Amino acid sequence: GQEHLIALLEDFGFTEYGVYQGDLVYVKQHPINPPAVDIPPFEYMKKFYPHYRDDIGVQKFIVPIQPQFHRILFPDFENLGVALPLNHPLAHVGNAIKLAYLCHTQTNRIRPGDIILFYRSHDVKAITTLGIVEHFEVSESASDIARLVSKRTVYSEHEITSMAEKPTKVILFRLIEHLPNRVPYSWLQQNRVRGPSQSIRSITDESFSRILRTAER
Repeated sequence: GQEHLIALLEDFGFTEYGVYQGDLVYVKQHPINPPAVDIPPFEYMKKFYPHYRDDIGVQKFIVPIQPQFHRILFPDFENLGVALPLNHPLAHVGNAIKLAYLCHTQTNRIRPGDIILFYRSHDVKAITTLGIVEHFEVSESASDIARLVSKRTVYSEHEITSMAEKPTKVILFRLIEHLPNRVPYSWLQQNRVRGPSQSIRSITDESFSRILRTAER
């Protein structure tokens, strides 16, 4: 109904503008350059998407992800620019902005608005994708995890139950972009960027800036 539509619009940064011929009007700002507005990092991204805050108050992480889970989350990655057919079993996830990732990493320090760089291990061996954290939670309840990731992922009930046998980190995030150029492991080594490893690793603001410059060349 209308309440669901309004909630969806507000979730993506639209605000009520007024009434036109009896209908509510919602608008969203689309500035060309990132506005200099001091609001919390996640709220900033929601309001000005695809712009996001990357200043010193925002943590940056490299998130290692195995190829099979990378394909589940980002099935459009290997065919960028080619939309998945609507009847494709992964279309509702791969074409989505709001996604979820489950893991057993050690860190508990992730906060809304933090930047996550997905590092695809094993085959691509490179940073491929940038997202912004919406919510982070640790849970051992399969039902709670399933509720949190509902409609954001194709993790099966069995996979969720299996993961929940030990504390599971639930990262709800919004996809910003697949980087124009992948940043390979060899570059990370040469530039002494901390990580990647099998666990989520924080990186410095300087490392993040260098990764972004390399990705956008």
